[in-house]
Amino acid sequence: MRVKKTTDTSAELRIQYASVYGLTREKRKKRISNKWLISEADLSSRTYSVLSTFLKKNLITLMNLHEVPRLEAKEIHPPIYLEGGNPKKERAKAYVTPFRDREKGYSILENIRLCENKNSFEKYADEISQKFLETRFWPKTYLFVLQFSINYGSFSDKFVAILTTKLQYGQLAEDPKRVINQIKSGVIGDTVKKAIIYPHVFEKKGKIFVEHCAKVYEDTARPAKYFYKFLQLEYPVVAQEFVEGLYGKEFQSEDLSLDGFIDVLKEKDPELLREATIKIIMDAITTSSSLLDFHNKIQIIKKNSREYLLLVRGTNVSVLLGKYNLIKDGKVRFLSSNEFIKILKGKKV
Repeated sequence: MRVKKTTDTSAELRIQYASVYGLTREKRKKRISNKWLISEADLSSRTYSVLSTFLKKNLITLMNLHEVPRLEAKEIHPPIYLEGGNPKKERAKAYVTPFRDREKGYSILENIRLCENKNSFEKYADEISQKFLETRFWPKTYLFVLQFSINYGSFSDKFVAILTTKLQYGQLAEDPKRVINQIKSGVIGDTVKKAIIYPHVFEKKGKIFVEHCAKVYEDTARPAKYFYKFLQLEYPVVAQEFVEGLYGKEFQSEDLSLDGFIDVLKEKDPELLREATIKIIMDAITTSSSLLDFHNKIQIIKKNSREYLLLVRGTNVSVLLGKYNLIKDGKVRFLSSNEFIKILKGKKV
């Protein structure tokens, strides 16, 4: 489903400040190797045009992404559509999530959004970079901290964005001009890997407002807890929670087979079947699989009133003891089809 475009073409995004950090590690020690502070005037120059285009295109794409509010099932469209993003990437989704302390919030983001001069922006951006450096992430990447504004009709406000990129290969640049060359040559991917935009824009009774929530995007199926923790954001509802909640609320008491429930999930989002897991406990042995694999590859055979067999179909099999594969080492014996049939009939092998 595409985002509904606004008919007013006056929506405009401008970047006031950009602070760029080169994050790396040496011998398990993380550090900020390089830092550049770039103003709006710099970004408007020919020297930084590639970097400016890269940042604006990603910000516009992120603002246009479909949104999944926390504890809600359906996606919503952002009220402002900005031209100049990446339409293919806009099919992805972002989570809208509040801060853990809803009364106090997180002062750095609020301060950096409202700061009016270069010195205060640099101070708060540096604080964010240090907090990111303290997370469980082990980086060789660039971190962008941005202050930007959006003007759309009578609506006008400032925002903060935190973006991370991934080097496809090579080393971090030593100066901002080399960062530009890395963007040109594809060393830096054209889309950011993780992003936070604060505050969140929403529409109510035909008017546009902002609220004390963040819009979070990750180029991964499962949200990274460290990324939410570092800015004290609530962790979003993931596929497992959604599937369990939907089943308990609407389908547990209904006369609906598992096949029927899976058909419902397919209509909502086929990725739910791959991300949600089923746990199977047989005596003291526990295995787990995706809901999709459980449906397609696993059968539970009732041998008699007291015994059950678990049959798993597949084309590859491994039995791992740490890094050792017991099948490759010739330690695991396979049953023949005749032996398996004898087990089903209750005969000794």
